[in-house]
Amino acid sequence: MQGCDGKNRGSEGDSVPPINNSGERREIIVFLAGFWRREIEEALGRAHFGLLLLSPRLLASDFITAAELPKLLEKRMLVPVALHAVPLDGSIDLKGLRDRQIFRDAKGRAFDKCRTPSDRRDFARELFGTIDRLLEKYA
Repeated sequence: MQGCDGKNRGSEGDSVPPINNSGERREIIVFLAGFWRREIEEALGRAHFGLLLLSPRLLASDFITAAELPKLLEKRMLVPVALHAVPLDGSIDLKGLRDRQIFRDAKGRAFDKCRTPSDRRDFARELFGTIDRLLEKYA
């Protein structure tokens, strides 16, 4: 998030660290009044990997499953994250994600099942470690 002073801020007001080793920070902003569909398509075309926050609502979205998900599934690295519990028993269409490893915490929980602040922090740390290892492997 960007503060009024133009500096990138975390949730506690701390500076947000760069997202890659070169110190470069890239953010994609889709303007409400802009050509959002074209901007999304261009961003998906430039992306080297995808982070997909899974929920039943995402899987029910016609736009996401038709326009965005196929492009993400083409990426060499896609990290589907169980933001909300998604049944893996075949009762819903996972839209091409059935063969992908879906990230859950070490206890097998989706993020919404992490009730305490420390559980949510641990989930985020585990996810960060997973993404960091994948970036080292594939970057």
